[in-house]
Amino acid sequence: MHNAARAGGIPSAMLVLFDIDGTLYHGDGTGRAAFVDAGRELFGDRFLDHRFDLSGRLDPWIFSRFMELSGLELTPEIDTAFRDACHRHLRRRIESGQHDVRSLPGTIELVERLSRAPDVTIGLLTGNWEPNGRLKVQSVGFDPQQFRICAWGNDGPTRNDLPPVARQRYFDTFSRTIEFERVVIVGDTIHDVACAAAHNCRCLAVCTGGCTEAQLREAGATTIMSDLSDCDAVLDWLLDSRQAVPS
Repeated sequence: MHNAARAGGIPSAMLVLFDIDGTLYHGDGTGRAAFVDAGRELFGDRFLDHRFDLSGRLDPWIFSRFMELSGLELTPEIDTAFRDACHRHLRRRIESGQHDVRSLPGTIELVERLSRAPDVTIGLLTGNWEPNGRLKVQSVGFDPQQFRICAWGNDGPTRNDLPPVARQRYFDTFSRTIEFERVVIVGDTIHDVACAAAHNCRCLAVCTGGCTEAQLREAGATTIMSDLSDCDAVLDWLLDSRQAVPS
């Protein structure tokens, strides 16, 4: 049972938002492959597999970039058809057994322990469209219901627009405001660091995805861990309200 329910419905004092790809989930290229599979289903060889960096990007941006580089027109009807096809191909790729799809070190235990921690709500802040994001976390052993507050890739034009979405959904769920200083973003790219800094949220950056420690530090990350395998150390940092927030 969620900790807010155990406390008689009193909302949590801290909101921890996890990125998915490269932070909780190792997809071994399933995401990019699903985009290309869906594009080829709809457009054949006209949909080109351009090798630009997807790390930390929002799914709508990725799709529009693929379409632009392929010289194809994006319409609402095509957007809907592509999202449906992408989800089907992502599921097929994940279930095929041809990709090394797994949770990243320590994440299952960390999410489980946080879900039982007093005064903590956990959620997702991710570039994924919601159906794809939920499929990814469930496919590697997470219970999607543990992530109570979520901001998805189509909830704003940039990643920096997503923390206010999560904050509003926290208010809608609990009828109480949470300050950005009580929001923690856990992610693996410079875009996670930037969106936290934009709203004075705390950020825990991990080197399990697309960026090195040097890149994360250059982007302004003050707390960097190699991964989330040391759950005790991660929890100590997350639950220590005295940790400084970015200035």
